[in-house]
Amino acid sequence: MKRLFYVLLAAILFVACKNTEPELKLTLNPAVITCPDLGGDYTITLNAPAAWSAAADVSWVKVTPTSGEAGTVEVDIKIAANKESTESKSKVVFTCGEETVELVITRDAKAPASLLVTSETEINTPKEGGTYTVMVESNIKWSISSNASWAHVSKGVSQNNDNITLTIDAATTPEETTAIIKVAPYGEGKEAGEQQILVTRGSTEATSLVVDPVNIEASADGGTFTVNVESNARWKVSKNWDAEWIELFGTTENENNGQFGITVNPATSVNDATGIITVEEVRTDNYKPVIVQVTVTRKGKAAASLSVSKQKIEAPADGGKYQVTITSNYPWTATQSGSFFNMSKMSADGNTSVVVTVLSTDENKESTGSITIKSSFGNEKAVISVRREAREIPTLSVNKESIHSACEGGDFQITVESNTSWTITSSNSDVAYSDWISLSGTATLNISVPKAKDANNSEAVITIKTTKGNVIKKDINVTRDGIPSRVYMRKPFSISPTKKVYFSRGNLIYRAYDNTWSVTDQQFSFVGDDTAGNVYGNNGSLNQKSSNTKISSTYQGWIDLFGWGTGSNPTLSSVNDADYKTFVDWSVNTINKEGTYDWRTPSAYELEYILSKRDKAGQLRGLATVFGVKGYVLLPDDWVANSEVSFTPDPSSFDINNYTVARWQKLEAKGAVFLPIAGFRDGKTVSLINMVPRYWTSTKNDGEDLARTLYFGYSEVSALGGENCHKGLPVRLICDM
Repeated sequence: MKRLFYVLLAAILFVACKNTEPELKLTLNPAVITCPDLGGDYTITLNAPAAWSAAADVSWVKVTPTSGEAGTVEVDIKIAANKESTESKSKVVFTCGEETVELVITRDAKAPASLLVTSETEINTPKEGGTYTVMVESNIKWSISSNASWAHVSKGVSQNNDNITLTIDAATTPEETTAIIKVAPYGEGKEAGEQQILVTRGSTEATSLVVDPVNIEASADGGTFTVNVESNARWKVSKNWDAEWIELFGTTENENNGQFGITVNPATSVNDATGIITVEEVRTDNYKPVIVQVTVTRKGKAAASLSVSKQKIEAPADGGKYQVTITSNYPWTATQSGSFFNMSKMSADGNTSVVVTVLSTDENKESTGSITIKSSFGNEKAVISVRREAREIPTLSVNKESIHSACEGGDFQITVESNTSWTITSSNSDVAYSDWISLSGTATLNISVPKAKDANNSEAVITIKTTKGNVIKKDINVTRDGIPSRVYMRKPFSISPTKKVYFSRGNLIYRAYDNTWSVTDQQFSFVGDDTAGNVYGNNGSLNQKSSNTKISSTYQGWIDLFGWGTGSNPTLSSVNDADYKTFVDWSVNTINKEGTYDWRTPSAYELEYILSKRDKAGQLRGLATVFGVKGYVLLPDDWVANSEVSFTPDPSSFDINNYTVARWQKLEAKGAVFLPIAGFRDGKTVSLINMVPRYWTSTKNDGEDLARTLYFGYSEVSALGGENCHKGLPVRLICDM
């Protein structure tokens, strides 16, 4: 029994101890590392409740170890130096089961390379020499070296800040000597530049020899130069044996201060030349003499360049004059092959312009030759080929002698055959023209005939003629029919169950200067603006276009866009709707070309009856294009389908019912009415020609500054829409039967 008790007690104690053990979580310390640009080694502490693994997202971070078992472990993080000028970031992800924790690493941008000698950069030492310290501050690896055997550095390569011992040996000769100690980047960081330390070792017995200048630079043309010498001893001057282009003059041996001269002869080649003049101390003892060298550099001659503005001259049989620019940096001479031309100048000193004259010929064969231009220096040359055409007898033929066009005009193709160049002109471009002015050889081109403007037949002559040799001319006679006379029959249109009307023969037009009211000659005619429209007769000229933009009480052309109800004031162009409150029908005036009928403006409801309420209304109307003008066709009540010309009611496009003048007049002879799209006017601005299909009615909206209009489009036709009364719209009159 006691044994069972002790077993139970041990179990209870075990459970109690287990429940009090702290739970181990996945943690890092630290979780963030910020390191300088040189990188470094870091140790972090990882607590893991189970087996774990680690992975860095960049190659410049190394993790050791990369995995382990549960427990607390130290992990080494090695970060490489940053070689870029921008800060970089990374992370190491530690994973334990489904848990992860990140070590965030930020590495500074690489610092700009710096290298600076902070100790003296000029050291003067006695003849006995001595020991000196060179102090360098740097963030890169660097080297230090001496150009003199008597100046020694303690070591050749170091890194970052360091001190170097400089040892100067005692002098063995009486002259003053100098050494250069150079401190320079070693490997990377070249941009930091190098530093120099000048070491001067002297002696009380030293002689002095100062020469000025020690560098002479001469152009290719040479020159004369003076060299000054300051010395406390005797000296002499010599030159190296192969510098034959250098001559010495004046005193070449002297004592104490003096001078000598140097003559540099002009260059004879493109190569630069260098010579050495030696100024040497003259000694009578065994000491080494002081020597100063003067370096003389002469530029070589400029490389020869030679070019011509023309490399080929192609002349006709009639010859000609041709200007050629010769560009050369040396004198040149020219030779020619061929006697059918000559050049105004056969030699010159550098850049110049010459004229090549090619003589005329009557021979039926071509001539060829050339001009060779050579530079006086180098082997540069340029060749101009010269060719003169043979005298050729021109030929010219045209495949048509005449062109006839209907009033709609069109494009007509002609073929011209010739062995030379030719021009094409028109006697009347309003009747016929070509887009080409001149061509050569055989060609096929279009002759464009514009649409006729009126009923008159028109003529033009297209003239083609050769431009070389004996002129040959061919004429093509072009005739264009005028718009044919109308065969118009008025037919009735029902505006109510008991009432019918006739339409006027065309849209209403007005001319202010003689107070004339009329209708257009053709139903497809409208005034438009300066460019669109087909009504002429402005200012007494049959060929001058009329325009609604010029509306005024003195305008001598026609207008056809009127503000609402302006029968007594047709040139009113105010944009204030209040100026149009009173409706005066345009029919109060005498309408030329329409007889003595009682004309009036249709009401909106009368037009709506024609459009949708009369018998078969939907079959008696539709979009159409006549003579290139878009608009709307209304057919009379007694319309019978025409076997010669088809009509599609209410089409989806203006192009389905597309009529020439001749085909349209077959419909017009049976009473068809065409309402062209004439645009609208706002003040004196005319816009949207061929896009605003509206006509005035006599009906005004109650209490509004709007009046009803007839509107037709691709998907809608109605006479009940409204428009501001000041807008200028076209008018088509009716009269009761």
